[in-house]
Amino acid sequence: MGVMNQGLGGNRILHDIRGDSGLRRLDRDVLAQPGVTHVIVMLGTNDIRNRWAKLEEEVTADQMIASLKQLALRAQTAGLKIFGGTLLGFENETFLPGAWTLERDRTR
Repeated sequence: MGVMNQGLGGNRILHDIRGDSGLRRLDRDVLAQPGVTHVIVMLGTNDIRNRWAKLEEEVTADQMIASLKQLALRAQTAGLKIFGGTLLGFENETFLPGAWTLERDRTR
């Protein structure tokens, strides 16, 4: 069994920030790779944190759920098993002070 890691630190599912968003990367990074049978998705925390505090990039829980469902449908349509990782909390992080809010935690 082989494992390919296409993880990208700081990546988001809905908006580009460090490279293409997860929605845009799925075809290239997963579906186009030979022999892929399973995919693990652990995206969303960076969307919720909204590093650059752009109002137009604030996400809702409904947007996050819809994007994850879209990834799941696309993977399943391609015959892949897909697993979602837990969106980790970020209340006490020191990397981006002030990113955590109660509302963002509710979205998570």
